Amino acid sequence: MKLILLQLLLYFIPVHCYKTIIDVLSEDSKFSTLIMHLQYTRLIPMINNLEGGTFFAPDNSAFECCGREDITREVLLYHLLPRKYISTELEEGQVIETSYVRPGFLGKDPIGQKVKISEKFGSFYRVNEAIVKERDIFVNYNTTINVINRVLEPPPFVSSVVKHLDGKLYELMVRTQVDKLLSKERPFTTFISAKYLLDRFNQVENKYLNSPYGFDDLKQMVQYLVISEPVYFDSLEPGETSYTSESGEKIHIKVTANHKQATVNGIKVLKKDVLAANGVLHVLDDLPFADSIVFDTRKYLLGLNATKFVSLIDQYDLGHYLDPHSSNITILAPTNEVIDEDDIPNNLKKQWLSYHLIQGAWKPTDLLDRTLLKTEYFSSLLYNQSQRMVVRVGKKDENSDNLKSIQFGSHSKVIGKDMSINGNVIYRISDPVDLPPDIFTRLVVDLELSTFIATLYVSGVIEDIKQSKAITLFVPTNQAYKNLGLVSRYLVSPAGKLDLQTVLRYHVASSVLYYQDLLDNILEVTTLSDESLIIDGKNNEGKIWIHAPDEGLTEREEYGVLQKSDMLVSNGVVHKIDHIQIPNHVNITHHNLLSGINANLMQDILKRTGVLDELDFEKEDYFILAPTDKAFDSINLEKLLDDKDRLKKIARLHILPKSTGKKSWFFNPFFGEEEFGTLLEQDKIVVRQVGKSNMMIKVKGQPYSEHARVLDMGRVSTGDRTGGVLEIDSVLFPVVRGVFGLPWIWSALIISLLWIASFILLIMAGFIVFKKYKRSRDGYAAIIEAEADDISEEERSLLRPQSIRE
Repeated sequence: MKLILLQLLLYFIPVHCYKTIIDVLSEDSKFSTLIMHLQYTRLIPMINNLEGGTFFAPDNSAFECCGREDITREVLLYHLLPRKYISTELEEGQVIETSYVRPGFLGKDPIGQKVKISEKFGSFYRVNEAIVKERDIFVNYNTTINVINRVLEPPPFVSSVVKHLDGKLYELMVRTQVDKLLSKERPFTTFISAKYLLDRFNQVENKYLNSPYGFDDLKQMVQYLVISEPVYFDSLEPGETSYTSESGEKIHIKVTANHKQATVNGIKVLKKDVLAANGVLHVLDDLPFADSIVFDTRKYLLGLNATKFVSLIDQYDLGHYLDPHSSNITILAPTNEVIDEDDIPNNLKKQWLSYHLIQGAWKPTDLLDRTLLKTEYFSSLLYNQSQRMVVRVGKKDENSDNLKSIQFGSHSKVIGKDMSINGNVIYRISDPVDLPPDIFTRLVVDLELSTFIATLYVSGVIEDIKQSKAITLFVPTNQAYKNLGLVSRYLVSPAGKLDLQTVLRYHVASSVLYYQDLLDNILEVTTLSDESLIIDGKNNEGKIWIHAPDEGLTEREEYGVLQKSDMLVSNGVVHKIDHIQIPNHVNITHHNLLSGINANLMQDILKRTGVLDELDFEKEDYFILAPTDKAFDSINLEKLLDDKDRLKKIARLHILPKSTGKKSWFFNPFFGEEEFGTLLEQDKIVVRQVGKSNMMIKVKGQPYSEHARVLDMGRVSTGDRTGGVLEIDSVLFPVVRGVFGLPWIWSALIISLLWIASFILLIMAGFIVFKKYKRSRDGYAAIIEAEADDISEEERSLLRPQSIRE
């Protein structure tokens, strides 16, 4: 009987002592609001049937603070943990599963939404954002209640958490549609940071990533921040664990042994386990960057808004220059605003594009003014040699931070700083670089070369030069033609056309010679005239000389000196020179020069008088003073031609033999006066410098009022090349001579003096004769005779003996 009573007692005591969460909550009025919501959501039966758990119970004040009326079943379940937790068991940062299960959100298995313990300090702690006011209220052996000061809200989707915590990253996620991925009902881990993902990139890289062309790279970068599973740091084993990100690349998470520190790809984790409905977020010091994202030349060009340029590069099969493996190239990138494809003929677009690619990575510090750079344009007009591009570099102001100015070609200025990427250098330019034009187009705009252009057309050589490949053209300036004087006039005359063609071809070397090729070198090159031309860049003057092969005839004054170099043209290069070069085999004679200036009357006089037959103009050098035909207008030409003797004297007076030893004298201005002999032996001419560039000629012995002005002059290329022709504006006449071969003025003067002297002598002789006659008639002896008689008597007396004298 006693045994039966004892069994009944043991059965009834647990039943009467066992309480549920609902029982404990109902006993305290501060949970009345909670009981009401539990009743409304019909959770009381389920909670009463729990074998154990932990309930975070908001009190009435918590519901008043939350301001939320729609307390749902899910919200209340989020307060219930499926097992009993004692406060002393909880740890800082511990993530605990609740009874609120959202299928698939945290994995394939039914896993409840998480809460996180934080700010654990002794008995004080938070659960999510709520403070635990009362802890470990005993319900039964398997169940406890913790009173909290606010209602726990189930976490939102990962995308919403990112939007709240990192708005800039969320904007990138929206742009790349990663936000839609993170809104799916499957688990994710995402990394965020206070630092903006794109802040690590420069302006060009940013522009690329924010452009449509950088969409894939930007999306890959954002996807790299997402792992397709929930990774809670509190549950990770110490050490390093690798995960595959949504971009398909590995991301490495490392946790220390005490779980106090963690890194992601070596980046410090500042805040761990930020909860979300479908995963978890971690706040890092910076965001990890996918190693597969590599910026190359192409991407930089796209970031520079040179998309048209890149599109054309690809269209014309030059895209390999922009590939990641391509290096050691300098790219001149015109932006979209300055490219007009209609301005570039389709058949030249590939050449035009190649001309914007320069061999070598040229940084600003490497560039020197007027440097010629090799481009990737290998021109058929240069026998597939690289076409050059000139760069102009200005001086940097030492007192300013401004960069030194750089200009490629004729007008393409560099904008902003250069950019180096993958061993390449990129310059953004203000305008596209023009291909070197053909020779005529290049020269016709230069006013200093107008005479040369004219001679090209007169001679018909222009097409030969245009069609020649890989040439160097030495272009004489207008002053060079002027310096050559009458030779230029002969060359452009119909009679000199063949010689002009030869001379012009002689200025075209059959190879491309840039200034640097000429410097410190002495070269002998073949020209289009099949003759050699000497280029001397190794002289004591430090200049570049151009001249014919020295056969003892070429004077220094005849050398051409480079005035301007490296003017690029489609088929070579052009250099300006200051003197026209005459090939050795081109014989420009006195007759050629006289014909060139149309000195017809002077030529006729020389022929009539036979002077041309008397002299060997090819072996001996003479200067002919050639009056213009107009100079004979004031002369009775018919009478002159009839006077053969006078005509011959005039002809001989106008010819100067080589007598002074002064070679090429007309290339050097006279100072003061100089005399020169003529073929008329008795007459000389006087040449006088008047002003800076004018000369006056007169016959010695005649007044300066009877002079001729030198209009122009030129030298022959025959003999020893010291003879020539001087064009004058007046005819010179021999001095009219009297007795003794003197001029008539002097002759008259001398005769007059002789007559006067003779007359004086005659008068004196007559006077003496008259005086003697008169004295003898009057009986006067000369005083000198009487004195002589007295002296003789005295001498005789002295010679007598003394006795006799006594």
